[in-house]
Amino acid sequence: YSAYGVICVSALKDYNLGYRFGQLALTLADQFNDVGIRAQVYCMYGNHVHHWFHHQKEVLSYCQRSIEAGLEGGELEYVGYSIYFLTLTSAQIGTPLDQQSELVKRYKSLAQQTNPFAYEHSYPSVWPMLLNLLGQTQHWGTLDDDTFSEATYAEQHPSPSSGYISLNYAKIINLNRFGLYEEAKPWLAQAETVITMFGSRASATEVSFHAALLASALHEGASEAEQARYRELIDKQLARFEIWSTYCEANCLHKKLLIQAEKARILGQHEEAMNWYDQAIASAKQYEFTNNEALANELAAKFWLKQNKPRFAALYLREAHYAYTLWGSLAKIKDLEQKYPQLTVTSTSPRSPGTTTTHSSTTGRDLDLATVMKANQAISGEIVLEELLIALMKIILQNAGAQTGYLILVRQGELVIEASGTVDSEQITGLQSIPVENCQILSETIVNYVVRTKTSVVLENATQIGQFTHDAYIKQHQSKSILCVPLINQGKLVSIIYLENNLTTGAFTPDRIEVLNLISAQIAISLENALLYKDLSQKNQMLRESEHRFRTLFESANDAILLIEQGKFVDCNPKTLEIFHCHREWIIGQPPDILSPPIQLDGQDSATKAFHLINATLAGHPQVFEWVHLREDGTSFDAEISLNHVEIRERVYVQVIIRDVSERKQAEATKICLIQEQEEKQAAVRYSQEIAAKNTELASTLQQLKETQHQLVESEKMAALGNLVAGVAHEINTPVGIGVTAATQLDDLTIEFATLYKDGKMSRPDLEHYLNVAHQTSTLILKNLIRAAELTQSFKQVAVDQTSEQQRTLVLQQYINEVLVSLRPQLKNTGYQVTVNCEETITCTTYPGAFSQILTNLIMNSLQHGFQGRSEGQITLTVIPQASQVTLHYRDDGNGIAPDVIGKIFEPFFTTNRQSGGTGLGLHIVYNLVTHKLNGTIHCESELGKGVDFILTLPV
Repeated sequence: YSAYGVICVSALKDYNLGYRFGQLALTLADQFNDVGIRAQVYCMYGNHVHHWFHHQKEVLSYCQRSIEAGLEGGELEYVGYSIYFLTLTSAQIGTPLDQQSELVKRYKSLAQQTNPFAYEHSYPSVWPMLLNLLGQTQHWGTLDDDTFSEATYAEQHPSPSSGYISLNYAKIINLNRFGLYEEAKPWLAQAETVITMFGSRASATEVSFHAALLASALHEGASEAEQARYRELIDKQLARFEIWSTYCEANCLHKKLLIQAEKARILGQHEEAMNWYDQAIASAKQYEFTNNEALANELAAKFWLKQNKPRFAALYLREAHYAYTLWGSLAKIKDLEQKYPQLTVTSTSPRSPGTTTTHSSTTGRDLDLATVMKANQAISGEIVLEELLIALMKIILQNAGAQTGYLILVRQGELVIEASGTVDSEQITGLQSIPVENCQILSETIVNYVVRTKTSVVLENATQIGQFTHDAYIKQHQSKSILCVPLINQGKLVSIIYLENNLTTGAFTPDRIEVLNLISAQIAISLENALLYKDLSQKNQMLRESEHRFRTLFESANDAILLIEQGKFVDCNPKTLEIFHCHREWIIGQPPDILSPPIQLDGQDSATKAFHLINATLAGHPQVFEWVHLREDGTSFDAEISLNHVEIRERVYVQVIIRDVSERKQAEATKICLIQEQEEKQAAVRYSQEIAAKNTELASTLQQLKETQHQLVESEKMAALGNLVAGVAHEINTPVGIGVTAATQLDDLTIEFATLYKDGKMSRPDLEHYLNVAHQTSTLILKNLIRAAELTQSFKQVAVDQTSEQQRTLVLQQYINEVLVSLRPQLKNTGYQVTVNCEETITCTTYPGAFSQILTNLIMNSLQHGFQGRSEGQITLTVIPQASQVTLHYRDDGNGIAPDVIGKIFEPFFTTNRQSGGTGLGLHIVYNLVTHKLNGTIHCESELGKGVDFILTLPV
């Protein structure tokens, strides 16, 4: 029942019927104490039927129950399947990635042991995808790491294996999530196959969802034909979700709404798009699909950026960033921050118990305003990062009431401690770049919380109050007062201040916190400026180094390098002068066509063609092509050209790299000629070898055909001889039987007469009766024995002829009648008559066996085919003598032969009566015997319903 439920859903698309059968299967499985069956039912129903009607998270319990029942009942195959579905479903519903990781690690070994096939063929969709989202693969657009290679896996699991389908599933989702749309094209092309292969599994909806989003992303910039195909794909997936969402809103509604939003976007229906983006986000949030909530927010942000509404985009990016954080996808968080550094703003989240978020106070009377102003003045005056960090650390320690302090920066997505100090020492250490992760000198948990929530944490007594009392660092160090403050500038997290005071509780009073709040804005701005200054200094240094390297390469390159600005050459390297045999003054300040003949090899004007190529390069499309150049002395040479758009100190140039390929082209031409000559020689040799092989093969085939033909003829002869023997047995049996009966009667009468004689009772009438009966009986015996002898002689002659290879002269009328005698069993008791029209004097020197078989086959052909379905018929054999040959007309008044068949009757194995045992050799043997054995001719004339006329001409 559970299997049929799967069929109803996947093949029949009758979801309600499939659900009812699945429920029936569950009821029966729970009634009977067979844990093995329960393992199968839970697996099939949960992963193929239940999710069409209920939230996918409920599938997890069916997987767990299937695993437990499978282990108990020995259904290890279903244990492996259920582990696969458990981990896959956990990923699809947006379970936090750290929990997914623990789940996979827990079951990975068991899956390998219980169902290695399922483990191997589903591997890419589980572990590599998880590592990718955690940022632990080689880069975001690949599943490759030290233990897995997409290329190797695809080679080992070619399309359309289940392993390849699993890889395709992973790649479509992976590349769509990270916006690598061009790379996704080959995988998207197979999306429909993947959806079909997944059938009733929830993975089909995942592929359908991401395929539609990929198509909408690729729509922009595609050709009209491609756009039409993408819209068709989107419409197809949307139609599916229209149906699916009516059965289960929880799993499918937000996906449908997001596809609708993307479709509206590409069609320019902006109001509808805005509405559907918001509805999709709300639906995903309602049903706790955090992964898709994040994706919907990100796509909405892209939409608003296209509308030139950065503030609106920032709101959605903030929500996306927060959702990705909740999900735990470090790779997506970094991806978002790198793509939109100017828009990523603080994520909002509820504060946890035991934490305090600081706010500005209007009660300024308790603040040391002089201190604040002095601090702001000192901070704003520093521009060098290291000096600023030291100054910041001193000011913070002096005004916050901390024992120790750390200044944490976000560098390339990683939290690092860049300054630290203590109140007891004037030594402040800057630019340390100590990673916060596993540093053991502060509470990593608190720092991560502040990064994630972008809110301050104030702990008055860390070991006793608040949500961090169980933190390992706090327990180990018995921390008391802790203050952790995010420094944010224009919505961007710039730095984090981490302070501790383990001498007293409540060290960070509201006044001190307020001081930090007042100077935090200036700290954030100064840090931003110092970081910018440092980056600018580094970039300037890199630029100087780059220019030096460029000039070195420019001067020492083995190719000619020139720079074009505003249609004129402005610089060239020494190799240019060497290649063109010229002085620098001949090139600099001249247009590009000075180095070219008027017309190129393709017939185009050199100046016009060069103009278009340069403009294309300036538009951002590098060019590589072949060109004919002119030297100053007027000689030409072939060159390979590369044009690139370059910017040097904010000025735009076209970089021209020219490589003289004259010698290479000459060598290539010579090589091509040699290769062609070699290929022609090899082709001639191969052709000769193939002809010889074909001739040998044909000779062998011809010999086999001849041997086969000879065997077939001999088989027919033996068959005819067998029929002859059967005729002999049948025809001789009658006269011999009569003779035996008569002899038996005479014997009985003789014994009776002898008894009368011995007893002396014989009378004259008895004697006369005996003599009379004896005479009649003897006459009867003699007559039938003579008849048997004649038959035997006739059969003997025909039999000898059929097996003889010797020619002899035949009296045709007599011989034809002898052949007919041998066929009497086939003609006897039928309505078929044979008439022979032949003069007694006509003779023919020929092979009697072949002649006999020809007549036999023709007559049998009439009986089996010509008279089929008829109870009577007439066969006529007419012999007409001529000068050096005789003509034999063989006619019957049977069914005749159809026009489309008559041309094939002499072909071997052609028959219209194969179901009744016909071999298709009868007339073929007749044709071969007439034309080859007897050196005659034969052809056939016929009309349907009017019989046939075989006309044979034989030499006499």
